[in-house]
Amino acid sequence: MKGLPLALDLGKCRAIHACWDDALLNRVAHHTLRDAEFLLACGNRTTEVHAAMEILAKGPELALPQHLAILDKKGIKRRNMRARWWNLKGLTKLADLAMPPGTLVGDMPVQDEELRLLPNYPAEAPPVFFGHYWMPPAGPKAPLAPNLACLDYGAGLGGPLTAYRWNGEDILDAVNFVQTDYPVETRAAA
Repeated sequence: MKGLPLALDLGKCRAIHACWDDALLNRVAHHTLRDAEFLLACGNRTTEVHAAMEILAKGPELALPQHLAILDKKGIKRRNMRARWWNLKGLTKLADLAMPPGTLVGDMPVQDEELRLLPNYPAEAPPVFFGHYWMPPAGPKAPLAPNLACLDYGAGLGGPLTAYRWNGEDILDAVNFVQTDYPVETRAAA
């Protein structure tokens, strides 16, 4: 596992665990977790490598204003929210950035400096497939943007295992999402 690439860029499509950001990927380019020094730097909160890997592997997060909190999928109160990293132009409300959509409601304005902190995957970039954003298992399976597909619908928590059948298209289509029956039964290892 340590030898696997941190991201895949196959030219016409890409894959990453949580967030595609060219600048951050360039910071960690040519490293694998087999490199003990790199692995230690990933776990050290004071390093640039750690900051880059936090976003690439978990997605960007924004601190919520003091009076706000959200409940995550397990009912845990959070003071940060996971934020989208694509199609940011024209967004005016903090709720528009919340991932998954609908996590935060209201019309609290988003600050320009918050938007500047976020990666912004271009609409003309190749399709990218990612997870770690836990979309509602019973919700519709559809691209989040014409070139973005989140494939995390809770398989690790008993939800469906979800995939996308990519046929070389530049614009992703909901009909290409496939998944196991929901819910997936989890069985203890024998």
